[in-house]
Amino acid sequence: MSDRELVEILSGRSEDYVAEFQKAAGEELRQRGLELNTLVNTIRVHNNNEAEKKCDIREALTALKQPFQHGDVLSFVNYLDEAFVIQKTITFWVIQFFIDGDFQLSFVLESADKLEKTVAAFLRLEEWEADEDACFDDWDVLAKTTSQAEIESYATLLAKLKIPYLVNNANLWRFQAIRGTYYEESSSSLLIPTEYRYQADEVFRKMNELIDDLYQQLSESEEREDVRTQLQIYEKLQVLTPDDETVFFNKGSLLLEQGEFEAAADALIKCINLEFGKQYSEVLNDAADCLERIGEQLPRNIEILHCLASIAMRNEDSISAIERYSQIISINSADSIAHLNLGYLYSDASETSERAKKHFQAYVQLEPDADDRLAVENMILNL
Repeated sequence: MSDRELVEILSGRSEDYVAEFQKAAGEELRQRGLELNTLVNTIRVHNNNEAEKKCDIREALTALKQPFQHGDVLSFVNYLDEAFVIQKTITFWVIQFFIDGDFQLSFVLESADKLEKTVAAFLRLEEWEADEDACFDDWDVLAKTTSQAEIESYATLLAKLKIPYLVNNANLWRFQAIRGTYYEESSSSLLIPTEYRYQADEVFRKMNELIDDLYQQLSESEEREDVRTQLQIYEKLQVLTPDDETVFFNKGSLLLEQGEFEAAADALIKCINLEFGKQYSEVLNDAADCLERIGEQLPRNIEILHCLASIAMRNEDSISAIERYSQIISINSADSIAHLNLGYLYSDASETSERAKKHFQAYVQLEPDADDRLAVENMILNL
C-alpha cells in the first residue's frame, strides 16, 4: 500500500476503515518511519493571482486572517488532494469542495469563526460537515457584464435578500470551481444556486425600479436645467446599464457643453466602442462628430486620435485614417498599433509599398513577440 492509501484508512476516507485495518495501517506507517501528523501537515495554498505555495497547517490557517476583499478567492489542498476553494462575498463565505479535482458540492458559511474551524478540520483530515440547507450542487448565471460596478450593484441586492452568490471572475475560473460554467476574460458573471432562481427575480425587479427612478430624477433635472445633477445621474446609470450607449453619449455631450473635454472624450469613446460593431449607428456617427470637436481642443490626445482613426477605417476613409495614424506617430513614434495600421493602409497601393514596409518593420521591432509577427513578416516579403 502507498503512504496515501494508509492515510486514507487512518482518516476514515477509505472503505477499509474498520478498527483492525486502521490499527494495521498505523503500524505499517510506523514501520516506514512515518508519522500521520507529519504527513498531513503539508498543505498547498493558492491566493488569488499569487503562485501556489506549500506550508504547514498552522501557516495555512493564517491565510484566513488576512483581509478579504469582495470576490477574493483562496484555495487549500490537503494531503489527500482534496480541495476547498473559498470565495468571500458580502454576506457569506462560499466553499467549493473537490476530491482529486472532481467537484463534490458547494456550501455556504456565514461566520468567519465557523470557516476557520471547518478549514482546520478539513486540513487535518478530521470530520467536518456542512448544513444540508446550505449545500448546493448547481449554479446558474444571473448576470454577465464587463462592468465590475454592475456586479457590485447586483451583489448588494442579493446580499440584502440573503441569496448566496459567486462572482465567476478570473481567480475563481482558474480553479474551475463552478461546474458547467465558463469564464471570458472580458467579462465577469454573477452566479446563484439553481434553487434560488425564482427568488432572484426580485433582484431584477428592484434593479429596474432603481433605474426607472433615476430616469425620473433625470427628467426633473433636465426641466430645471440642472446639469450637475444630470451628470451625477448619468454616473449612476452607467454603472447600472453599462451597455447602454445613449447613457455614455448623453453624458459625453453634456460634458462637452461644459468644456470638460477629457471627461467628455472618455464617455464618447465608451459610447463608440459599444456601437462600433453595428452596420449602421446614428449614435456612433453623432458621437464621432462630438469627438472630432473635442479633438480640435485636444490635438495631442492619442486615445481620441486612435478612436477617430478606427472610425475612418470602418468607413473605408483611408485618407483620414492615414492622417490620424500619422498624427499619432508624430506624437509617439513607438505606437505599434499606428505603425501596423499604416502598414496595411499603405500596402493597398504599389506606389506606397516602401512606406508600408517601413511601418510593418517598425511594428515587428516594437512587438517582437506579437502573435501576428509571422503574418506581418510575410507581408513585408511580398511588398
